[in-house]
Amino acid sequence: MRDLIQSTLHKRYHLERELGKGGMGAVYLAQDLQLQRLVAIKVLPPELAVRPELRERFLRETRLAAGFSHPNIVAVHAVEEHPSLLCFVMGFIEGETLGQRVRRAGPLGGAEAVRMLQEVAWALSYAHGRGVVHRDIKPDNILVERATGRSLVTDFGIARSSTSGASNLTQVGEVVGTPQFMSPEQAAGEPLDGRSDLYSLGVVAFFAVTGRLPFEATSAGAVMAMHLTQAPPRVASLRPDLPQALCAAIDRCLEKEPAKRFESGEALAAALDVMRASRREVSPAVRMFQQQATQAVRAVFIVVLMTSVYLDNLVWAKADAQFILILVVAVTVLWGIFAQMVGRARYLMTLGHSFDEVRDGLGVILAERAEARAQEFANLRARQRAKRATRIMLAAFALSIAGFVFVIRVMRVSTGVGTYRIGMGGFGILAVCAALFGIGIALAMMNPGRSNGIDRQIARLWCSGAGRAVFRLAGWTIEREATQLQRELRTLEHKRRALEGELAVVSGEVRATESGRPPVTPQ
Repeated sequence: MRDLIQSTLHKRYHLERELGKGGMGAVYLAQDLQLQRLVAIKVLPPELAVRPELRERFLRETRLAAGFSHPNIVAVHAVEEHPSLLCFVMGFIEGETLGQRVRRAGPLGGAEAVRMLQEVAWALSYAHGRGVVHRDIKPDNILVERATGRSLVTDFGIARSSTSGASNLTQVGEVVGTPQFMSPEQAAGEPLDGRSDLYSLGVVAFFAVTGRLPFEATSAGAVMAMHLTQAPPRVASLRPDLPQALCAAIDRCLEKEPAKRFESGEALAAALDVMRASRREVSPAVRMFQQQATQAVRAVFIVVLMTSVYLDNLVWAKADAQFILILVVAVTVLWGIFAQMVGRARYLMTLGHSFDEVRDGLGVILAERAEARAQEFANLRARQRAKRATRIMLAAFALSIAGFVFVIRVMRVSTGVGTYRIGMGGFGILAVCAALFGIGIALAMMNPGRSNGIDRQIARLWCSGAGRAVFRLAGWTIEREATQLQRELRTLEHKRRALEGELAVVSGEVRATESGRPPVTPQ
């Protein structure tokens, strides 16, 4: 096939590699030799290309799609018709299909799903407004551009005009499409309109956010029968972390009766637009505060842990002077961290952010992270990796602590009052335990599941009375400075009035001197 395509199109295109293959043909990446650009060439299988009725339908409907101009529809540049070859040339989108994206990285999060749904709905609304029903909306016909994340609809190769009376090439009762994504009316071979595509888009969205199809069976006929007779699972039952409005929109697209779905792609896009607009924005200053607050609490935990371990050893060794020095250093570090956070809170308040606003902003950030985590952990491999990391972390902590206790209690030998000696064997065990403890800390900090829980507890700490106390202290310092400023202003006001009085006296003396009368001293 590749040799046939290259020999036929060698004057205009140079084939580079195969991009994919499906029931309606293969797609190749090629270089347009005239315009010096990359294009994708979709070739109709030879066994289909020799059938006159299929050739005519393919050419007519491809030419129809070539008239489209929309940012969320892959542009068709040309149709190549030859005796042994039938193909069309379309724009090359650097990226992957939605199906590949879900299989690679797992189900989409709420924000990604809303954007994808809205962009595909816009594309379908455009096509439906020109009387064209796609009839094969599925994940592999939706491309996600790598650079921008934009979703584009492709493959209008089996599309049909819903307004042309001459469209008898696809007979009533003929079922064309992909069974897993067919609307009930399409599976029954009934006349279709744009709402059929919206049902298919609902199936695509269901797959995109859950990683599975609403109906699965061993045969195409069984799947089509399920689309006709069975109610799909509610999206919220499988992804309770998603916004309820998004789940409701997908469920509405999957209604059996077309009248119960969105009346158009534009209506679906408008409903999704409300969801995107309602997402609360968090100012960069609050996001910076959240990062610094998390770092501060983690730093405090590490300082306290390391100080307690070191001081415990000093108590055993009865090194009182070192004990005091280490304690002073630790207290100084903790006070410095606290002072820095009060300063950050004070800065936020000078920008007009109250404690309640910061608390709400932290809640939004937590929700975003929970959404990202749910998206990641919807993937089975990600869950397995997280569980494995948790087991390794717990084992590392347990072994390191057991090793430390064993060496201190068993292998440490007293050499006098308050002094001890540990042999090379004990030192080696301590080194291994220290490495295991470090591994445990690294896994605890970087494990997505654990770090999300730690961040949640830290956010709760800052949203509680402790955080409010920090903001009150920051507000008190602002009020104190304001009071001091007011005192200085009052002092300046007194000085101004005194100067005005002195100026009045001098002015009176000058006028009296000029008129020859004695000056009048103001009472």
